[in-house]
Amino acid sequence: MLTAKRCKAASPEPYIRTLKATAGWALLQCVVRRAAPKPKLEWEDSAGNTLPAEEPQTSERGGSYNITLNTTVTKTDNYLCVVTQEEISHQTHSETSVHICEKECEDSFSKVAIGCLFGGLVLGALILAIVQALLACTKVIEIHAIRRSLQEGNDSGHQENCSCEECSDLLHSQTGR
Repeated sequence: MLTAKRCKAASPEPYIRTLKATAGWALLQCVVRRAAPKPKLEWEDSAGNTLPAEEPQTSERGGSYNITLNTTVTKTDNYLCVVTQEEISHQTHSETSVHICEKECEDSFSKVAIGCLFGGLVLGALILAIVQALLACTKVIEIHAIRRSLQEGNDSGHQENCSCEECSDLLHSQTGR
């Protein structure tokens, strides 16, 4: 059993915050203020595995300790900051849940990239057709259809230039429509 003095000296519950997060990782910070005696901080995953962490930042004032411990995580899980004071057999922790996007973000990015590429191609073709039609209507350019005449010997390689109306008539006569 802990004495009243020892209970009063125990560490307050640690405070956890996420300093930075991306689609693939998160930087977590655990802070303990006014702990006495000096505690040991560790990061653990939900399975109880100790995580690699940066060197703790420690400051001491009047026998109380302020300690900060950072770790970088790359998987979705619940993470614990565990504070242990072996001298007084005291342990406390705080927990945070982290969601790392991983595969679903990559999949979403791929879908968006393919969609943008396809949309860009369609939009580009549409703009090209509109510009070509405007230039033809304003007679800035002339469009000539070149067709192989089916009526004048298929193997001769003879080609003729014709107006759109002539080509339309020729096409109708060849297809029977």
